[in-house]
Amino acid sequence: MGKKKINSVKVEYDGIEFDSLTEKDFYIHLINNKEKMNIDEIWPHPKYILIEPFGLECPVCKSAGKVISEKTGGKILCKRCRGVKYIKRQGMIYTPDFRVVFKDGSQTIYDVKGFKNERFPMYKKVFENKYRIQLIEVYKKKGKWVYK
Repeated sequence: MGKKKINSVKVEYDGIEFDSLTEKDFYIHLINNKEKMNIDEIWPHPKYILIEPFGLECPVCKSAGKVISEKTGGKILCKRCRGVKYIKRQGMIYTPDFRVVFKDGSQTIYDVKGFKNERFPMYKKVFENKYRIQLIEVYKKKGKWVYK
């Protein structure tokens, strides 16, 4: 599970749970401007796989799954990989705030930001490289939506 966002309060609206009031307000903004913005569909919290789960060669048994026991001299399961022959690494999933599909078929991904996040630039770059879809940061400044 990720860290709790600073000063954010989960809120439910229209049967959807949002991570913050600002995120909910942006959803309302999208709904209210659906025709003006030529929006066909709004998808809250879509999931995108940035990196698939993968395995690395076990450095202890060299992917054999077994090693020679120092006590008995016989083959035993490798303690590092537990006999599966590789070290498991989790994948990386990114969940932006909204996926918006426009009437012309194009789409944009929006991530509503209330504060700067150190990891976000990396997620943005990996996401845009893999999916070739623009990821737009959205901030609320003096009552107006700012797109970056």
